[in-house]
Amino acid sequence: SPTSQPPTDSPTTSPPTLPPTGSPTKFPTTSPTNFPTSRPTNFPTNSPTSQPTTDSPTTSPTTLPPTGSPTKFPTISPTNFPTSRPTNYPTNSPTSQPTTDSPTKNPTAAIATSEPTASLSCTGMSISVNVFTDKYPGETSWTLTNLCTDQTQESVGLDALYTAEATEYSNTYCVPPAEYTFEISDKWSDGLCCNYGDGFYKVTSDETDVAYGTEFGNSESTTFGSCRTPGQPVIATYDSNLGAPKCSTVGVSCTSGDDLLDGMGNFELNPSNSLDECTDGTKGDYHVDESVDKITVTAIGGDLLQAGAKAKIEAKVWAWEEGRYDTADFYYAPDASSPEWKHIRSVMAGGGGSRTLTAEYQLPASASVGVQAVRVNFRFNGQQSPCSGGDYDDTDDLAFSVIAGDAGSIVTQPNLTELPALDLQIINCELLVKERCVAASSSCLWMNGSYNGCYPNEPM
Repeated sequence: SPTSQPPTDSPTTSPPTLPPTGSPTKFPTTSPTNFPTSRPTNFPTNSPTSQPTTDSPTTSPTTLPPTGSPTKFPTISPTNFPTSRPTNYPTNSPTSQPTTDSPTKNPTAAIATSEPTASLSCTGMSISVNVFTDKYPGETSWTLTNLCTDQTQESVGLDALYTAEATEYSNTYCVPPAEYTFEISDKWSDGLCCNYGDGFYKVTSDETDVAYGTEFGNSESTTFGSCRTPGQPVIATYDSNLGAPKCSTVGVSCTSGDDLLDGMGNFELNPSNSLDECTDGTKGDYHVDESVDKITVTAIGGDLLQAGAKAKIEAKVWAWEEGRYDTADFYYAPDASSPEWKHIRSVMAGGGGSRTLTAEYQLPASASVGVQAVRVNFRFNGQQSPCSGGDYDDTDDLAFSVIAGDAGSIVTQPNLTELPALDLQIINCELLVKERCVAASSSCLWMNGSYNGCYPNEPM
């Protein structure tokens, strides 16, 4: 059955190069290649792909041999920029999810600190115990006892932690603020040095060295810390029974805050904020004329307010104009419920507007917890007084709790020398308006009529 059509219009005129195959394909290609390979494979696949892998096969295949263990799960999105330095130790547990959708192209070159912090979360005392062992590390033990609760806070027993000789062990513990005794012991009473090595121990509390030793025989101990809770500033609240601001709890300081005493007379809350019958003046405008705005009492030295100890009073006041005629009188009373005012000192304003004036004194002694008080009498002109009562004068009190003095250290009574009353300021009466002239009646006299004006109050 010869073909009815020749397969080509230009049959070859040369003899065929190879004899025809004995097993011709049943599915000849309709698009034979124009460039048959010169090195056909000797091991053609028995399962050729039904679809080509790409429409544009590479013209530069890799020169590396194919892997002997191809992956069963090839990626469908290969990278366009493979690394030139693949890892030698790939992970056995890769993440199932990428860490971020937008990884940084410029990762930080982090440098680890050589001294990492012991504990960022410790809100108590951070105590570190360093032990450099001798030749018999298992003989060393120690205990940390809380003297406020009489309980063992931390401990290391024999053969428990220290197992390697000539090795430094460092451990940090976060413990409640308290007074502690650290006791270290050696089973054979030869310490950490120097017959069987050159060991030592060191204990720090909040980064402060509190104990160190080498040769201590059987044991030695060190006590540090305090059972007293660190004090905090206390903000007063108005006490309707006393009629003035009061700090009911003991702190390192007691303050009226920014609101309770701000202004004078009807401008301040709960006028007149005094422990007795003393009242404020009836004239003046807010932060134009005189006022006591804030009072704070602080223990000197940062401890709690304690009977028999020293304290500092700060008075924030508002002085009229240049303040040249304004003075603050400072007083204290041992018992806020029945005040007997004792003068500490008097301080001139020294300028106008907002001023802060201070006085120091010794808190009255007491063998029990009590409530004491201070007073600031801020006056225009006049003389030293716990209650001057002038038209522009403001008198405010602050009551506060104190702890009892330590046994054996209670002062019988504050030995304060009362300062003499300040001389009347030389006042230029002629420059005063009528209201101020009348308020300065001890120095000035207002005259009506043809002599209308303010004149020095001099005997005729």
